[in-house]
Amino acid sequence: MSTDLLSLVYQYRTLLGRREVLQQCLSDEQEGRLQALEMLFGWSGGTGGPAGVGRERRRMSRCPVAIAALVEFAGQLGACTIVDLSGEGLSLDRAPLTLPGETITVVVQHLHTGLEYRLPAEVCWRKHAVLGARFDGLPLLIRHRRPLAPHAHAA
Repeated sequence: MSTDLLSLVYQYRTLLGRREVLQQCLSDEQEGRLQALEMLFGWSGGTGGPAGVGRERRRMSRCPVAIAALVEFAGQLGACTIVDLSGEGLSLDRAPLTLPGETITVVVQHLHTGLEYRLPAEVCWRKHAVLGARFDGLPLLIRHRRPLAPHAHAA
């Protein structure tokens, strides 16, 4: 389930990035897919509300997950765990020391399939070993020809 959610986030961020960052026109089918993904990730209630209402400023619902990941920051790689994920961003546990405003790349490798997601993000907040980041820019999906070997830093 978590990898399916990651795939949906990748699709959403890619379509949104093509339209907003690259200013490309999307086909009707792509616009429909983007709208469907926005509805999927849309606010589903709970404390606060959609952006700007109460204490909750998120526009999209978060989904709790436990996905092993790497964080690239300042030329270094560090292992962490994605603990929640939405179309707008994510929270990382045991993330390398980074501060709000800094740019990171979250890397998720599927060792058996050879897929590697690379998600650029900006750190928004940090509380002890957990940080929250907002996706920024276009994600990248790399399809390696062979299954990936576990990364030395991910162990």
